[in-house]
Amino acid sequence: MIKHVKKILLCLVLLWSCQDKTRRNDIDISRIQNAELTHSSGEWIMVDILFSDFQKSRGLSGIKSSEFPENKGAFFFFRRDGQRNFWMPDTYFNLDIIYLDKDLKIVEIHNNIPFHPGYKESPPIPRMNSVWCRHVLEIKASSAFSKLIKIGDVLKWNAKYSLKMIQKAF
Repeated sequence: MIKHVKKILLCLVLLWSCQDKTRRNDIDISRIQNAELTHSSGEWIMVDILFSDFQKSRGLSGIKSSEFPENKGAFFFFRRDGQRNFWMPDTYFNLDIIYLDKDLKIVEIHNNIPFHPGYKESPPIPRMNSVWCRHVLEIKASSAFSKLIKIGDVLKWNAKYSLKMIQKAF
């Protein structure tokens, strides 16, 4: 009898864990592509959300300035805090790289990083010092948004799903 009760309890635990996993995966990450980040001034920027290692390794490489609006950015989504290292190969416009904590508080900004078309041309490709953070935002250094932000500012996430919901589903 005790063996049967143990088996039943084990089955219930397994079923419960499967249900919980299903609930966490209700969000299809592949369908989440962009969000809006708003500064306390009301200025906003639309961002493409980069989830995969492939997307993050490419970043804004290969995109011409005329193809990338001033009010747009690339948001590098990470599941955990960590050291983030960025470099600027095959870029065609100067960038600001903004490092954010899990609450979208700006912890570091690397301003006006020079573009570097290609991968081998001189001078060497700019490489940033590593920064401990959760997420990273790349925007055009010439954008109005980049002129407003400073370390300590907290950006507001505006999207169908909150960052916490995406974090759980990821």
